[in-house]
Amino acid sequence: MDVGVIGLGKMGLLHAAIFNRLDGCRVTALCDVNELMLKILRSGNDDVRTYTDFQIMLDENDLDIVVVATPVFLHGSMATTALKKGMHVLIEKPMAKTTEECSTIIGNANGSKSLVGYCRRFMPTYNSAKKLIEEEELGKVLSFRSHFYLSQVDKRMEGWQFDPYKGGGGALIDLGCHALDMVHYILGPMRSVSCRTERVISESVEDVARLELTLNSGVRGNLAVSWVESGYRLPEMMLEVTCEKGVARVAEKYLETVSNDGTVNKRFKQCFPDPIPFNIGGREYTAEDLHLVESIRDAQNTKCDIKVGSMPTSVIDSAYLSARDGQPQKVRYL
Repeated sequence: MDVGVIGLGKMGLLHAAIFNRLDGCRVTALCDVNELMLKILRSGNDDVRTYTDFQIMLDENDLDIVVVATPVFLHGSMATTALKKGMHVLIEKPMAKTTEECSTIIGNANGSKSLVGYCRRFMPTYNSAKKLIEEEELGKVLSFRSHFYLSQVDKRMEGWQFDPYKGGGGALIDLGCHALDMVHYILGPMRSVSCRTERVISESVEDVARLELTLNSGVRGNLAVSWVESGYRLPEMMLEVTCEKGVARVAEKYLETVSNDGTVNKRFKQCFPDPIPFNIGGREYTAEDLHLVESIRDAQNTKCDIKVGSMPTSVIDSAYLSARDGQPQKVRYL
């Protein structure tokens, strides 16, 4: 399969390296506005064509897969153009700035396979937690809480993530989309959301968001995100689910259960089976890209296609509306 990558920041370069190592795949086209980066990548690799205009790249190459790893405000036009040409797409998270943009992307799918880059769906700790909850090993779910914390912003910063037009918001859309996707993945869709946001350092976007969520099942929980949280040099996303017979806590590095009788079982990620053939920047990314390739070959939908991948964006839209108006809002999925 011929692969093209649009956007050569950290994630674009990572996906390019992975696809080049997957059996039956090769990266044949790269696009970025940084001509120096393209020159470096071109040197010693005559088989790769480079572009500064994604439209020209898509017009001149018959690609099987297109990776969209640009700032989120560009996702809609790039993904839609690729899908209209019958190409399969991998779109980095969040899928788009708004539910409306997600709808446009979905409306142009035309049978192509798609995957939105919610990589934690490919981590063994979260998948084991999902199985535990679905099989009711601790009984029925009663409530939940989640957080995504990071000590990233300690002064006023510039860049597209701090521009509400380009980024769509702040910590909620950037970090919260991952946490919301995991609630969807493990616990199911949401009925309503209430949200409060805070600006601690940033001038134009929120640094902190606190959400109260009600699932379609009636279960309630809360979710907090912050990129100004002290003590989190590395990001931590945690989901705690309280059930009839105990509590389950899951993060990237571990899965812990505490039964009502006091029994504690904590397993670290190294304890889980890991069939991934190689590791470039995180095994979940290899698993993610391999899943897309296998889904294309098997003519199956991925487990986070553009319809599923739009769901966190729908919740975020309602959360921002709630924060603005001070009232709970219904979640309206596509």
